[in-house]
Amino acid sequence: MQNIGKSKKYYFPANYNIRVNELFVVDATGRGRGVMSREAALKLAQEAGLDLVLVNQQAQPPVARIIDLQKFIYEKQQRWQEARKKSRRGSEVKRIRLRPNIAPHDLEIKIRRIRDFLTKGYKIKITVQFFGRQITHKEIGEEKLNQVLAALKEECEIEKEPWFEGKKLMVIIRPKN
Repeated sequence: MQNIGKSKKYYFPANYNIRVNELFVVDATGRGRGVMSREAALKLAQEAGLDLVLVNQQAQPPVARIIDLQKFIYEKQQRWQEARKKSRRGSEVKRIRLRPNIAPHDLEIKIRRIRDFLTKGYKIKITVQFFGRQITHKEIGEEKLNQVLAALKEECEIEKEPWFEGKKLMVIIRPKN
């Protein structure tokens, strides 16, 4: 019995762990051999020196392939990891924090860092954090946020308009397509 990753959906019964009596068998070359009993399919697999792996249990009749089990599992793991990488990139949000009294040079460095994230395809949540009585001058924080958005207007689009949450002013941006 082989299990790929931490998910049960990647479990593939093989050889004598297959509990189905009739299978549609696909040989090592990819050619369909037709519906046959489990014993006949196991005999074909043993003659070829390979494994009989149940690849689709939901089909009627279930589909089994005659392949090298370890190679099959390795390829599935590679596809699974590649799919995870691709899905993670689009949903991951990078966070950049600013203060309303940030120095001009420091602001330029933050803008450069945001540009770098945008070129890599990340969404970015920019937060202006107000401390103490700074919250009484919200317009200063809004001005800094507008400076950042103006500097990045060519590379990004606003996904969620600026909003206040407690003592934080936030906006979410994403790269232009």
